[in-house]
Amino acid sequence: MTELDFRVLGPLQVTKDGQPLRIGAAQHRILLACLLLNPRRPVESERIAGHLWPVNGRPRNPRGAVHTYVQRLRGLLGAEAIRTVEGGYLLDVPAEAVDLHRFAAHLRRADEAQDTAAEHAELTAALAQWRGEAFADVPAPEFATPETARWAGLRLTALSRRIQLDLDRGEHNAVIGELQLLTRQHPVHEVFWSQLMLALYRAQRPAEAVQAYASAAATLHAELQVQPGPRLRWMHEAVLTNAPELAPPSAPAVLWRPACQLPSDIGDFTGRREELRALTGLLVRQQARRVLVCGQPGIGKTALAVRAGHLLRPAFPDGQLYVNLRGYCPGERLDPAQVLGQFLRALGVPADQVPYGTADRISKYRALLSGRRVLVLLDNAGSAEQLLPLLPDSPGSAALATSRNILSTVDTPRVRLDPLGEQDSLALIGAILGAEHLAAHPVAAAELAGLCARLPLALRIAAANLTIRGEPDLPGYVHELATGNRLAALAIDGDDDAAVHRAFDLSYGTLSVAAQRLFRLIGLVPGPDFTAAHAAALTGFELDRAEELMRQLATAHLVQEHREGRYQFHDLLRLYTGQQRDLEDSQDEVAAAGQRLFDYLLDCANYATVLLYAEAPRNRAVVGKLAPFDEPVAAKHWLDEERATLIAAVLATEDRPDELCVDLATALTNHFWTNGHFEEQVLICETGLRAAIRRGYVFGQADMHNGLSGVLSLYGRVADAVRHGTLSVLRYREVGALGGEGLVLANIAMAYEVACRFPRAIARYTKAIRLSREARYPAGEAFASQGLHSAYVAVGRLAEAKVRIEHACKIMRRHHAHESEAQCLVQLADTLAALGEFAEAGQRLAEAAALARRLGGLQERMVAEARARLQLARADLPGARAHLDRALAVAVDNSRDRLAPGTRTLIADIHRGHREWARAHHHYLAARELANAAGHPAFPVLISVGLSAVHRGLHEPAEALPYAVAAEHIARAGGLRTVLGDALTELAEVRLALGEADTAAELAGAALAVHRYTGRRPATATALEVLGNARSVLAGPAAACPLWTEALALYRELGMVDRTGLPARLAAQGAAP
Repeated sequence: MTELDFRVLGPLQVTKDGQPLRIGAAQHRILLACLLLNPRRPVESERIAGHLWPVNGRPRNPRGAVHTYVQRLRGLLGAEAIRTVEGGYLLDVPAEAVDLHRFAAHLRRADEAQDTAAEHAELTAALAQWRGEAFADVPAPEFATPETARWAGLRLTALSRRIQLDLDRGEHNAVIGELQLLTRQHPVHEVFWSQLMLALYRAQRPAEAVQAYASAAATLHAELQVQPGPRLRWMHEAVLTNAPELAPPSAPAVLWRPACQLPSDIGDFTGRREELRALTGLLVRQQARRVLVCGQPGIGKTALAVRAGHLLRPAFPDGQLYVNLRGYCPGERLDPAQVLGQFLRALGVPADQVPYGTADRISKYRALLSGRRVLVLLDNAGSAEQLLPLLPDSPGSAALATSRNILSTVDTPRVRLDPLGEQDSLALIGAILGAEHLAAHPVAAAELAGLCARLPLALRIAAANLTIRGEPDLPGYVHELATGNRLAALAIDGDDDAAVHRAFDLSYGTLSVAAQRLFRLIGLVPGPDFTAAHAAALTGFELDRAEELMRQLATAHLVQEHREGRYQFHDLLRLYTGQQRDLEDSQDEVAAAGQRLFDYLLDCANYATVLLYAEAPRNRAVVGKLAPFDEPVAAKHWLDEERATLIAAVLATEDRPDELCVDLATALTNHFWTNGHFEEQVLICETGLRAAIRRGYVFGQADMHNGLSGVLSLYGRVADAVRHGTLSVLRYREVGALGGEGLVLANIAMAYEVACRFPRAIARYTKAIRLSREARYPAGEAFASQGLHSAYVAVGRLAEAKVRIEHACKIMRRHHAHESEAQCLVQLADTLAALGEFAEAGQRLAEAAALARRLGGLQERMVAEARARLQLARADLPGARAHLDRALAVAVDNSRDRLAPGTRTLIADIHRGHREWARAHHHYLAARELANAAGHPAFPVLISVGLSAVHRGLHEPAEALPYAVAAEHIARAGGLRTVLGDALTELAEVRLALGEADTAAELAGAALAVHRYTGRRPATATALEVLGNARSVLAGPAAACPLWTEALALYRELGMVDRTGLPARLAAQGAAP
């Protein structure tokens, strides 16, 4: 049999039985390239002709010409190689015969690799397929250019992944030459520059690492007119400060938050002693790092795994992760990327620090688990593809998975569950009914076990049916179960599914007609659980009636109340509800019930947005008729409680012919943004965007692009944020939505702000405010005003910043947008404190606190932290610590983790004020790790200032110097004038401690000028004091007295607590303090 091999990752090469074939004609190469992209898949003749003759020169009979070329290729490759199919041609060769597809297959195997060694091997094999630019000699730019770009991008990603694995293995010396070449070939690819800096630093060549950063910054400015991104800026600072995170992999610095996510232990767990012993033995003795429990539905896989997980907790002290993958729930199975995001946040990674791509999430997840003992319980896995990315790959941690399938491609020991033995089945019945009933009717009990196929789920439901009948009649129930239900005649001996159905049928038959109808319809609720309010919406019943019926279902064990007011059921029961709907309800009835549910969800989400954010929904004139709340606190609680259901509703409605999917997503974006649900915002906006494009819903496309623009900048993806923002502007202009255009311009401005491109950011914020005013869109004007305030603060225009945020506060107050108003008041208070207006700052925080007490959670914590910052600015350390303690005592569920670097920095600042140097140092390092990827650009400056001050406090000025230098450099490079003053003041203190009083005086004078420009009076007083200290060394204390006097007067005017010792120093010189 002829063996063909094709290579397109470089110049086109073809071999036949090992001998090279020459494809000389350009048209033949274009034709072959079209077919090679899709081996064993039809390619239309018209498509081929479009690539052969894209503009001019098309022959009169293009199909005939294509056929002629095909015939000539067949003469070279063999007649059987190219088949004629309807409308075109098909290259009949396996995908592995084409290097491009071999490359893709190796990448897939790298993604699925269960350890880093296998991943490295697959990436190396993938990259070995390349010999040059893809389709290098295919002379069809309309075809080759997009394909070349696509595959070149995949190659660069694979290269950076493989190099990162080399770095993780300590092979930094080996990759320096390769990275130097790559940075020349791809000068604007920041990942390679960052990796080169790391490799040089680890090779004890820090000066070259700093020079590499300078080269990268110059190149990016020359080529793209942009500053280096957050990752590269952080790497530069880390090199300058000898950050411990840059140490070789033998000494990683990892923040860790142990988590215990296991469901509650099962009190009446019965039997399975051998299986339990096998499971725990394998994992405790580390004979296996992963074990799969498999068996049919209802056989007790989850119960066994949860029981084992609780028994194994002492063996895995670093935490236990749990997820129900819903592998067998139609339309609800969880994607590995989604689960990895949940796990990373559970382990302490802030939401905006969770990587965007699946591969990066896998790497971060496995790096976090490295060296720790964590148990990962993966319940209801539907496939190997769903399971493999979630498996730990390092010794110490272990995975326990359950699945109905054996998942033969997963290399792991398996524990297969059979139905319970007879004695264990009887024991389970006795545990539910009571031992006396079991003893009174042993034969009937044994028959019941047989009728239920000894499946735990069926046994529990059957026993529950007996308990709700008053005095249990075990023999009578068994007779009814065996003969009285409508599926009994269809039951087959040994058919366990029929046994489960018998138990379901009998339970269903005991319900009232209304409860039966509710049970059938409740399966329509998307998401993991449901409530009586959902039931009322589905059925049209009043809420009280729906609550009563839900209690009936719970009593019959057809649903479980897993927490107060929220119910769930086994996926088999969900499937059963669908079967009953098909039998008893018309399609119109089911559709009407579903519509009532989605109307309820959309109405409530829209009304909550009105109450919380002053956002009137575009899609409904009147909202709130169905909502079970009428004030902001309850609205926020409803959104938080229903988040999972609302997300599932967006996903479930993507393929509907109406606009519901997009309208739901639009209603949620404000809340998700404000409360830090960034990953979920990306998910619903991407889903909504697909739906809007499919329906030609232009307004919806604009909204979804807008939602993505805002959130992607927080991931540091500035280019993507601007791209989505630009598309959103174009769509809003199509429909004449001036207010929408203003809102998205503010999101684009925020992306530029993250990139430290402040002139562009300020220009777009300003235009956004103007457009929002013209459109009479107050929420958009307030949002843009908040953004402009932030940009003004960064560049030192604090007086203008104060005006903008005051204006935003007035808008939010006027429209009763309490959550947004609380945030604006906190921002205003911070600005007032920076200006030294402490009394007014306190008043604004009192107003924010009144709102926050009603809203709870994140808002309370935000205000308490702001009060701690205010007291710290006044040098009131006990007051700052008291408010910080209150902030940390507030339980926040999935809070906006963008605040995390600020929280850590505040903790460190307070410890530094109390001269608790070790604790301050620890928290500054933690803050720096959180601030690495994205967030406000000022954080790296403030953290470096803090680390410098800690070393100075420890009388280590030489160790402080790199941090202070880095702070000054980052602030200047980013145009961050406000924090530049702090960096200059700290650098002056360090130089003074090093005995360089001349330089210190010059730096303190520069800091003073910056602070006077920005209007930061407390910082001005500090700079005056430091300048006086330098003058005292240079010319004696008398020369410093005017500066010290001015500083002390300013401290006193501001009402700051005196911790300077200035009165004593002035008194010693005979100057009146």
